[in-house]
Amino acid sequence: MCRPCSCKNGNCGRRTEPLTATLASLEYSDRVFGCWLGKNCGGTLGQPLEEAFGRSEPFDVWWYPEIAEGGIPNDDLEMQLIWLKAVIEQWPNMNARKLAEYWLDHIGYNYDEYGFSKANLRLGLLPPVSGRHNNWFIDCMGSPIRSEIWACLSPGVPALAARRAYEDAICDHAGGEGVYGELFNASIESAAFVLHDMDDLLDVALTYIPEDCGVARAVRAARGAHRSGRSWTEARSHVLEATPHYVAQYTPINMGFQVIGWLYGENFGDAICKAVNCGYDTDCTGATVGSLLGILRGRAGLPERWTLPLGHNIATSEASGGIKHVTGGTDPVPATLDRLTELVCDFGERLLVVEDSPLRIGTSTSLEELQIKQLVAPPDIRDLWHSEIMRVNHQLPAAAISVDYGESPVVRLDAEKRVGIEVVNGHPEPIELTLSVAPPPGWTSTGDTSLRLAPGETGRREVTLHVSEADSLLNSNRTTVGVWLQGRPSEVALSMVLVGAHRWRVVGPYRNEDDENESLLETPFEPEQQLMEPGWTAAAPGWSTVQCDGDALSPGLGIDRPGAWYGVTYLKSSRQETVHLGVPSTGPLKAWLNGELVLCYDEIVPYRPSYQGHSQPGYAEVELRQGWNELMLKVVKPAGSNAWEGQCMLSRPPMFDGIHDVGWTQFPWEEGANRMRTIP
Repeated sequence: MCRPCSCKNGNCGRRTEPLTATLASLEYSDRVFGCWLGKNCGGTLGQPLEEAFGRSEPFDVWWYPEIAEGGIPNDDLEMQLIWLKAVIEQWPNMNARKLAEYWLDHIGYNYDEYGFSKANLRLGLLPPVSGRHNNWFIDCMGSPIRSEIWACLSPGVPALAARRAYEDAICDHAGGEGVYGELFNASIESAAFVLHDMDDLLDVALTYIPEDCGVARAVRAARGAHRSGRSWTEARSHVLEATPHYVAQYTPINMGFQVIGWLYGENFGDAICKAVNCGYDTDCTGATVGSLLGILRGRAGLPERWTLPLGHNIATSEASGGIKHVTGGTDPVPATLDRLTELVCDFGERLLVVEDSPLRIGTSTSLEELQIKQLVAPPDIRDLWHSEIMRVNHQLPAAAISVDYGESPVVRLDAEKRVGIEVVNGHPEPIELTLSVAPPPGWTSTGDTSLRLAPGETGRREVTLHVSEADSLLNSNRTTVGVWLQGRPSEVALSMVLVGAHRWRVVGPYRNEDDENESLLETPFEPEQQLMEPGWTAAAPGWSTVQCDGDALSPGLGIDRPGAWYGVTYLKSSRQETVHLGVPSTGPLKAWLNGELVLCYDEIVPYRPSYQGHSQPGYAEVELRQGWNELMLKVVKPAGSNAWEGQCMLSRPPMFDGIHDVGWTQFPWEEGANRMRTIP
């Protein structure tokens, strides 16, 4: 490590008098192997118990519900095999943008946030925007479960592990608790290579996340219950009271349950069982509890009772398409824990040198001068908490350019869209530049603008774009931003994507005498009757056009009063195909596709709008025609209910890939020879 400087708190970020801390190579590999072995045990224990919604009561499971050689395939472990592949192939240029390519090349499943972030990437959005736009699951567990790879590549240097974990997390959780969960896990696991007291480790990890975030509240609730002598089941109740949520994958709750496993576990098996028995995202909590204990105790410190049944092979979902293209090529992912450990340690040792880390791998361990305060988060980690999630930074040879989307990357028909463009002069000389924007065909934008920037100075210009013709607004709209530096040999050009708003026609509310939900749902009000008339479209009088910023229908549809509402959208497909339609809602709902009733439910269930649906009502496989498809929804907002929520999604079975290439921005009467004036 390095001696802290002489400032009052010793944590200003400046270091002097470098001193060497070393971790023995054999100890390093032993702890890394223990990490993966422990993760496999905990994940295999919890995988069969995972559900979409949390249960009020804990489980009572104290042994593997299922046993398979290599464990049960699990995204918690196998995604990190792909991240290792990315590190090996892309370092030192590995960042969120590089990881995004590996998402599309190698990740087949589309659970929750995975699916929405991948659909955003296919639209052309980059991290962190891809991790935030149209993503209901930013507070969930998809990223905290991927922390071990960054910890094992950065042993004893939690700040380095956290920075790498951040680049990972913003791909699919930008701005959410999922980011804080991965920062917490990566930092505590990295610190565990050199610090072995659980309370000290928790203190260190808490410095890497905001004090007021949900993860921190849940961790404090679990610790408080333990310190006051409460039982582990009482600690579970404390966590649920501190950070309540009904979704099983909600990050804060599961982070609290991890801490329960670490603090209340009397041994390895007891620890992973207590974490899993807390419920919710059981494979994730069990796996992370096991991985940290594996780092702390090493391979030999894990009981054979739990490890021998699983062996050292790594089970993956490549055969079923969960991950793909990983066993061929020049860098196939490891098939055993032994090979995984070998690769991680070999590359981790080199990365510590390349990064000029204060800790190195050597022949013996020397940590005598290491102090806990040297492991806490430096000031630049706090900067990550406040990073703008709708800003994409481009580090180009001639200049650093940022695109600031404001509140959203969505552009609406006949409405101005303002985008901020920032240029940083990284040259030691002043520069003069011309900033230009080339919008898509049929769009208008502000003209070229000139800037003169001193060395290190940042210049910002607001660009206004506008599209008034519906057939010029697509799902994905690429704009070219050009920067010409006068007197310099290169012109900088980059692509900026704007997403077209999802357009609907809406009418309502309709009421009847009793206003009972079932009666409202079954009463065929005028729009239903008109739907069956030949040639009818939602261009009819009485309907209003609304525009939604993604799949979410609330607040876009304006369903703010009790009664029955109707919404119609038109989907333009390039081919006939079977797709998975999802329209989850907090109220009763019917849906017709091309005049055929495809969904009808009056059961009100907890709202969880994923592509797959998890056996919830509101999902069906339907047939899209080539060309235009008319989708009508009937939504009932019950009297006295809270704000209505709903979402309309299309995905492709069997992997439920989010569909980005079926048009949602136009109406058929606005196209070509059928074009009418745009109806307000």
